[in-house]
Amino acid sequence: AAASASLQPDSKKPIVLAVDADSAIREMTKAALEDEGYSVIAVASCQDAREVLNMFVPALVIAEVEGEGLPGYDLCVHVKATAGLRHVPVVLTTSSAYPSDYSSAHSLGAVVCMAKPYKQDRLCHVARLLAPLLRRRLWCVGLLAVAGLHWALISSGRPGLPCFIRDLAGVPCPGCGLGGATLHFVRGHFAEALTRHA
Repeated sequence: AAASASLQPDSKKPIVLAVDADSAIREMTKAALEDEGYSVIAVASCQDAREVLNMFVPALVIAEVEGEGLPGYDLCVHVKATAGLRHVPVVLTTSSAYPSDYSSAHSLGAVVCMAKPYKQDRLCHVARLLAPLLRRRLWCVGLLAVAGLHWALISSGRPGLPCFIRDLAGVPCPGCGLGGATLHFVRGHFAEALTRHA
């Protein structure tokens, strides 16, 4: 198949999977992100993307919503439903101007929905923000920091609302929203994590 032909991404670089039927957008995306230090696998369809996902776990998936056959929405659902992939951030792109398309993308687990055509600098900025989440395992540091904060608050005897720490540890939690945000973050639900606040 097209996706499985001679794929040899640089193992030292984070992999970005880019999906777009438009060859000009694929080439622009590939060139821009490779200049930023990513190894880019660019495919024309979401079916090809699924083949790639069977071989590699990318640091980031960028897929157009209006794909032939399997649309980008379905690819996003597939990524978020697959145990080894659900932590991978998904960016959906669309040429639609309807707000409902953007809200649909977020409700399915996409972190960002970008309007097409997008500028190279915006694409690179999004990649710099999202791809390192997997590569550097920043969520581990965040989880440890939040766990330490929760432990300190719980140890001080402050009452709170139920959260996953209370459920797991059986002790009161301050219910400050950090527990819920951390749980969403660890599960790969980045949009939900960002909406939770102290």
